[in-house]
Amino acid sequence: MVSMERGPSIGASDNEEINSPEDDRVVRIKTDNGLFDLVYSDHTIANDPETMREADAILLEQRALFSNSGVEMYLDFIEKDEKGGRQYRAIVAEAKKTKKPIFMVDLPLTYKSQAINEEQLTAGLGSQLEALLGVVLTLSVGRDIVKQKMNRRQFLKVATKGLVATYFMTPIAERLIPSNADGSVSGESSLARKSERNLISFNDKAHPELNKDFTIELRNKVMAQKAETVAKSLTKAGVVNPVCSVYVGAKHFGMEQALKKTERQRMQEIRDYTKEDTSQLGKIARIDFGVAGDGKETVTISIFEDEAFR
Repeated sequence: MVSMERGPSIGASDNEEINSPEDDRVVRIKTDNGLFDLVYSDHTIANDPETMREADAILLEQRALFSNSGVEMYLDFIEKDEKGGRQYRAIVAEAKKTKKPIFMVDLPLTYKSQAINEEQLTAGLGSQLEALLGVVLTLSVGRDIVKQKMNRRQFLKVATKGLVATYFMTPIAERLIPSNADGSVSGESSLARKSERNLISFNDKAHPELNKDFTIELRNKVMAQKAETVAKSLTKAGVVNPVCSVYVGAKHFGMEQALKKTERQRMQEIRDYTKEDTSQLGKIARIDFGVAGDGKETVTISIFEDEAFR
């Protein structure tokens, strides 16, 4: 069973949808394994720790080296890099304070299938030509419209040309949707955000040539699968109905659909995307904060595998 809510969900029924000005970036997904609060944000904007107040665990969208030294380097980067670490700095600090575990569930930094190949270069050039053709057709439609009169046949011809121009220019439109003045992500109920979601979903289907091999959708499916595995591990550790706050970039809303699928469906789609051995994708890093007997703070890093990727 899966349900979806927006905004705070304290006291809400499974299927109730709630919008709130302060929490409108948060979408809650309920599955058989737990509750997942997807917190959407821009990578350059700090996340509010208030969004993790209900969480039993914190999940981060962040490609990294899945080793103790690799995770240590990333934690050091978050703490010391003023701009690059801004998105998660307050979240990590709050997790450290409240002793909530952090899980890194993105693709490993060592995964190489995103390397640009000849097919991707061809697709990239093709997308540029499509955009140019869209602009040319749009200008042509404008010229036709300013003509004084059109019969039915001429009108249909112009309308068809306009539809074709729209098709070719949707990838450009996706990049032109405005953000807030401070660069932050609009609330999930805003017109801009709904438009962005619809355009990205349309382009995923209408322009598959833009999404060869390494795609944001692959990462969405991998992160959703690992998120479910994290929730199962929390349940085994004694957490009842675990709540996971999942921090992702604004374009990762495909995780919502990925979480609604079964493990079998997700893994089949992941294998269809990669067309290769998926065992290298299954690593998850867990970070635990504690206090030693002498009062000193401790950080324990452990790496484990999601067996579904084997």
